Amino acid sequence: LVRSSPGRSVAAEPAVAAVAPPAPDAYRRACAELGVEPGSDWALVRSAWRRNLPQWHPDQGGELEVWRRKLAAYTLLEAWQQFEEPP
Repeated sequence: LVRSSPGRSVAAEPAVAAVAPPAPDAYRRACAELGVEPGSDWALVRSAWRRNLPQWHPDQGGELEVWRRKLAAYTLLEAWQQFEEPP
C-alpha cells in the first residue's frame, strides 16, 4: 500500500512486466507442430496449414486439443514472420 495522505492508503499500481518475444525454442516447437522446418518460407508454412486444416479442425472431426496446439503454433509463426519481415 502507498500512503496518499495522512490516514489514507491506496493500493499501489502493479508493475507492468515487459512481454518477451518467444524463445527460439518456442519457434522450433511451433515449426515441428506444423511439420515444417525452422526457417521455412512463409508460403510453405501457410501451405502446410491450409493442407492440414481439414484434418485438424474440430468442425471436421479433429480433436479440440490438437486444434488448439496447431492454432497456437500457426499464430506464433505468423507473428514471427511479420516481425522478421523488413519494413
